Amino acid sequence: MWWDGMKYKEIISWVFVLIWMIIIYCLSSQSATESSLVSSGITDRVYQLLSNVFKNIEVEALEAFIRNIAHFTLYFILGFLLLNALHYNSLDKRNNLIITLLVCIPYSISDEIHQLFVPGRAFQISDIIIDILGSLTGIWGFKILIGFRDLKRTNIKL
Repeated sequence: MWWDGMKYKEIISWVFVLIWMIIIYCLSSQSATESSLVSSGITDRVYQLLSNVFKNIEVEALEAFIRNIAHFTLYFILGFLLLNALHYNSLDKRNNLIITLLVCIPYSISDEIHQLFVPGRAFQISDIIIDILGSLTGIWGFKILIGFRDLKRTNIKL
């Protein structure tokens, strides 16, 4: 059957990439008001947890930090998922890292351009930089995970 063995893993890995790209697009499609409601809700919860320990937390700085972490995390996952899909689908794995970046970076840029057309949202270079750092970290994380898996397969103990 066409989905037996590795073929099934190949298809599923690309489905996860596509779903994740759609999630990023949908989050970018939120108006500034909708996006702020989500961010402020998360910020309020984090503030409640941290304010007992750290007395001088500024809510605005915390919300900016959380937004940056969100960008980083979204693109960390995208880089990880994309490299995973390429890992299962390509015969020549030497170019997978470059291909992953050649997808993640333009997607981040297009994401920011898309936000120019969303009410209250804006194009921000800082978001692109954070997205790239998230993608690179996701790639690095995947490489480490595969390295550990390969060590385990060769029965080398750490």
